[in-house]
Amino acid sequence: MRRLVSDRAIREIERGRSPSHFVRPLLTQSKKAIWQNRVKLIMNEKSRIPDEETRKLLLKNLRQGVLDLQEFGFQLEEVQAGLDKHIREQKMKRLETRRENLNKVV
Repeated sequence: MRRLVSDRAIREIERGRSPSHFVRPLLTQSKKAIWQNRVKLIMNEKSRIPDEETRKLLLKNLRQGVLDLQEFGFQLEEVQAGLDKHIREQKMKRLETRRENLNKVV
């Protein structure tokens, strides 16, 4: 079993100092290891959907969701391209206005 308190922390306690800055990193590492083990356990346990029809329906829905997300991505790109075009047009109008104002001054 891994020790939660290092030898250095024990020496600090014996000297009457607070060892919290030595103990906390070890506890954090311990919690991290616990969570990593939990994730490994969950990833290794493959739950199967026993009903074939349910499995096929869920796979179909998942694939449909992926296609819907891709379609939405393309639509978003079209909107973004339209906004870029609108911004370019506004910049051109401002440039033309500045040019006209400059010609009026001279």
